[in-house]
Amino acid sequence: HPILLETEADFTEDAAERIALYEAAKHAAIVRGLPTLSICVALAKVLLDELHDPYRANEELVACAGEVDDTDEDWTREWWTELQARCRASVMPASH
Repeated sequence: HPILLETEADFTEDAAERIALYEAAKHAAIVRGLPTLSICVALAKVLLDELHDPYRANEELVACAGEVDDTDEDWTREWWTELQARCRASVMPASH
């Protein structure tokens, strides 16, 4: 079940292993027609904070953007919004 994979990823220290678990959880959720928002947000956070890959992190956030308005979890919505802003800031050239 996706929630089991997501939970395991949450408690895994190795970034590559966490990413693999989140991706497996996302796939399992998609196959079952379940929401992917919390999985994509957690995956985006690892990609941004640990791999410093704002482009790939943003792809994950865009993939679940349609679920943001449907969630009743304020913390997930806020986390998504914060990560989206951080991705944009990471790829925008600094103004002088």
